[in-house]
Amino acid sequence: MTHRRHLSLLVVIASALLGSCAALPYTADLSAREIRPPTMLTSSPIPRTLFIVVRPDRVPDDFSIRDSPHSIRSFRGYFARAIASTLRDYFLDVRIVPSPPSAAQLATTGPSAIADVRSDGIENRDLPTASYTYRVLRMQWAFAIRPAESDDYLFSYGGIGTSDHAYQTLEAGVEQLMLSAIAGFLEGWTEQQVFRAFRALPTPGSAAPTGAETPDIVDAI
Repeated sequence: MTHRRHLSLLVVIASALLGSCAALPYTADLSAREIRPPTMLTSSPIPRTLFIVVRPDRVPDDFSIRDSPHSIRSFRGYFARAIASTLRDYFLDVRIVPSPPSAAQLATTGPSAIADVRSDGIENRDLPTASYTYRVLRMQWAFAIRPAESDDYLFSYGGIGTSDHAYQTLEAGVEQLMLSAIAGFLEGWTEQQVFRAFRALPTPGSAAPTGAETPDIVDAI
C-alpha cells in the first residue's frame, strides 16, 4: 500500500512538471477587463477635476512579461482604469488623458489636479519560502499628484504590486497584482492625509458644484 501511494505521488508530480513544461505562450487581453478597488468613504469630493496623465512612454501597453513566455495586451488602459476607479470618489470628476492638459483645457475645466503615473511593466519573480520557491507576478510603479496651479507635487508614491503565488489564469494574476499595488498606494494616501491636504488648499476661481456623488471617468487614451 505504501509503495502504491509513493508511486501515485510520483505520477502526480511528474504530470505537474510535464504540464508546466508543455505550457504554451499565452497573451492576456485586458482591453475589456477592469477592477473595482476598495476605497474610503468621503462626505464630499474634492472640488477639482482630476486629470490622470498616462503617457505611452511611461506606461506600456502590449509587452512580454519578463522571465516568462507569456505576454500582456492593452495593459495601459487597464492600469489607468484601475487608478481612476480608486480615486473617483475623492474628486469631483476624473479624466484619463495621454498628455498633460493645456492651459486652455484647464481654463475651461475649472479647479483641477494633475496626476502623473508610471509602470515599469510586469516580471515573473521567484518568491522563496522555507519549503518551496514560488513564481509571482511583480510590478514596480509610481504615482504623483499636484494641484494644477502648482509645479510641486503634493503627494508622490512609489511602490510594488505582486500577485499571489497561485492563480488560475494570467488575467487573475494581473488582477491580484493590481489590487496589491492599489492597497499599498491607499495606505500611503491615507497616512499622508492627501485628501485633507487637497481640501485645505485655496480653490482658484469659483469651485464647481460638489453635489455629484459618483463622478464619471472620462477615458481619452
